[in-house]
Amino acid sequence: MNNVQLNKKGALSSNELQKLIDAGFISVPLISDVKPSSIDLVLGDDIYEVDGVFQNNSSKTVLETLKCMNAKKISFEQPLLCNHTYVVPVITQMNLPSFVYGYANPKSSTGRLDMHVRLLADRVSWYDKIPQGFSATSWVMITPKTFSCVIRPGMSLNQIRLFSKDTRINTERLEILMQKPGLLFEETIKDGVLKKKIQYKDMDLKDGKSLMLHVDCESSKIIGYKSKNTNQVIDFGKINYYEYQDFFEVLEKKPGEPILLEKDAFYILSTLEHVSVPNFLACEMSSIDDRLGDFRAHYAGFIDPGWGWGKFGEENGRQLTLEVRPFENMFILHRQPIARVKFELLTSIPSEVYDSIGSNYTVQSGPTLSKHFKKIA
Repeated sequence: MNNVQLNKKGALSSNELQKLIDAGFISVPLISDVKPSSIDLVLGDDIYEVDGVFQNNSSKTVLETLKCMNAKKISFEQPLLCNHTYVVPVITQMNLPSFVYGYANPKSSTGRLDMHVRLLADRVSWYDKIPQGFSATSWVMITPKTFSCVIRPGMSLNQIRLFSKDTRINTERLEILMQKPGLLFEETIKDGVLKKKIQYKDMDLKDGKSLMLHVDCESSKIIGYKSKNTNQVIDFGKINYYEYQDFFEVLEKKPGEPILLEKDAFYILSTLEHVSVPNFLACEMSSIDDRLGDFRAHYAGFIDPGWGWGKFGEENGRQLTLEVRPFENMFILHRQPIARVKFELLTSIPSEVYDSIGSNYTVQSGPTLSKHFKKIA
């Protein structure tokens, strides 16, 4: 294995990720698995069903743990059933340098189908964590919550982000970045042509190193979607295929009125703020303090550099989709705090940013369903 030198320390961009691949520290099935600041983790050929979620033991491989739990090997031809748990090995291989560590997040399409996806790793007790110098096998644990799904080897349900140091931005720099180039924007006219830059001093809730986001219940006629009870199965490989009416009902705007979210139902909503991630930053959406509500606001938390930034910095942000599951019946109001975002410094500017790679979500406005559903006129 060759030595590798990284120019800076921080969240690794595609440039540094490619260096690690070239030096033999990471093996990816396809070069297209490398994104501006993450790597898609690709599913292998085996799938096991277990009776419930579990944490791995720090002294065991995941396969050893599965054997202890009498996991049952099944076929990919079988749909993954709601509230059943499955485990699949990852064929993306990592033999990391001693100074590189990682965290995993579900991909956007996974979260928008309410699939709860966690990364497991040999001899690691934490979910979604890859320690420094990791050299073993990782696995994906999958629990569909709302819709039964079909997946296959070679697909990717989550992604890994790699780091060489703590990359969080302090309050002073965050305040400067909100001024120039700008991180959060809000529409000031209905067609969205004109957007106002949000300043740190004008935010109603501050927690130092992250920025609070609020739910949008009034900016468009459709303010969200609520999942239906259905026996229909979603094939993860079928894009722009399903009629949304078979799986979701529409939530329409009711100005000034609260919206009731029912316990344990699944909702697709949207942030009021339009988020811009400049090409020298990455971003992660995270939960708010539970003193502001008992609910899950998202599954897919990672936001690539260039989101809502445009190819060359010409855009003024784009709304983020929220994947909401309340743990109690709750009313929400327009502009209610719902999530927060943390920005991270990259080691270098990636050669391509999110808005230039042709993703399914580069043109989303308001609450947006997964890529599996036909576009709504």
